[in-house]
Amino acid sequence: MIKSKIKVFFDGYHGKLLIIAIVISAVLQLLAYTSFHQYLYSQVWVIHLVSLVIALLSHAVTSLGNSSNSDLHVFSMGGTAVRFLLSLVFLGIAVYVLKNETVVFVLNYFILYLVYTSFEIYFLLRNLRPDLKKDGKPRE
Repeated sequence: MIKSKIKVFFDGYHGKLLIIAIVISAVLQLLAYTSFHQYLYSQVWVIHLVSLVIALLSHAVTSLGNSSNSDLHVFSMGGTAVRFLLSLVFLGIAVYVLKNETVVFVLNYFILYLVYTSFEIYFLLRNLRPDLKKDGKPRE
């Protein structure tokens, strides 16, 4: 029973997001020990955590539309808008507060933003299969 719950967790969004976050953390840790460490912001873990939280909030908005298939497009656009606006607020505050390393900060955030956004788009498109009856016609 526990094994099936674990499988269900890792088949869903949160489990796959956890796997992506762990992979990104491992890559960031490996980059810190290579010559690429100069391209990492000194507090890249804060950027990673904020990106993860924004991805979870965006998915929370998008998942509201999964319960009512008629408004799925509205909620998915709302989730994208939430992600974009929260990112702009975070970037604006961070660039205003930071005195140095702003270019490295923005580049690191942009890369993580693209990774998490790509994951969300992939997951959303994978779950947008048409809901067909057994006879092949769409439900009304």
